Amino acid sequence: MISTTDYYPFGSVQSGRSYTSDAHRYGFNGMENDNEIKGTSNSLDFGARIYDPRIGRWLSLDPLASEYPEISDYCYVADNPVIFIDEGGKYIRLSFESKQAYDSYVKKVNASLEGQFEVKFNLVTDDRLGYNFEVELVAIGGGSVSNLSEKGKAFYDDFNSAVVGQYIARMEVVWGDAETNGGSWITGKLDMADVEAFDDAGEGGLMSAGVIIHETIEQYKKAEYGLDPGEMSNIPQEFWSTSYPPEYNEAHDNFAIPAENRVNGNIRINIFFYLEKNGDTTMQEFDESPELGVNKVKDFHFYDYPSY
Repeated sequence: MISTTDYYPFGSVQSGRSYTSDAHRYGFNGMENDNEIKGTSNSLDFGARIYDPRIGRWLSLDPLASEYPEISDYCYVADNPVIFIDEGGKYIRLSFESKQAYDSYVKKVNASLEGQFEVKFNLVTDDRLGYNFEVELVAIGGGSVSNLSEKGKAFYDDFNSAVVGQYIARMEVVWGDAETNGGSWITGKLDMADVEAFDDAGEGGLMSAGVIIHETIEQYKKAEYGLDPGEMSNIPQEFWSTSYPPEYNEAHDNFAIPAENRVNGNIRINIFFYLEKNGDTTMQEFDESPELGVNKVKDFHFYDYPSY
């Protein structure tokens, strides 16, 4: 036994009713103790913020405070720790257009986790925008990050960074949406018919895992910028330096593309060309009507295709 502790409801340790080895850093709700300043078990790191169990309050503003305007910005679990727990205050929330979209999303995300983890959904009934499934990743049996391939670990790390991030990323998962090619910055839609088309076209270039992680990271960054689905930018268009909003450019170029590259195991030159690890170039061609079709040309050489 390395630790046993009895707690009061808000997380203070009951005197004389605990034992913890020096090697065990974790306390109330499995969160890491920060014992340097306030003493043992008086400060807990929940990831998004620090919690003081002696007063039942966060020590900084809850990043999700705007979701719960009726509750104090520093309040822990609505002052009801007997009923509620806080796993960090962080979410990806989804809605599904159809069972086909749901089945495809679960299949592709789980495939990307290589049998070590699986995606689970918790029903949400109070989301202010009506997104009703909250995402978490659960280990399967003895599943471990150490058992994942390089691509699998990249997918887990980047996807989980949104699951346990500080903001609520909202996405609508659809199937065969004529207005969505893969994913949409504005609407937050992810079209699984398009996502599957990348795998159906064969290895190389952009794969389904890369599309899912790209769109997930973009929508997470969009939430960080304070934008809801359906909103494009906080900045008036006359101040944009390109035809795209600056929030999109930053999310796409600095976060989504690097995550996509890690998960694909290659480098995106642009949406049409990918540099593979073996030095070959994969070219992708698209047919967007009525649903996205993808054709991939392997070991592509520019001199063979003068039009490019």
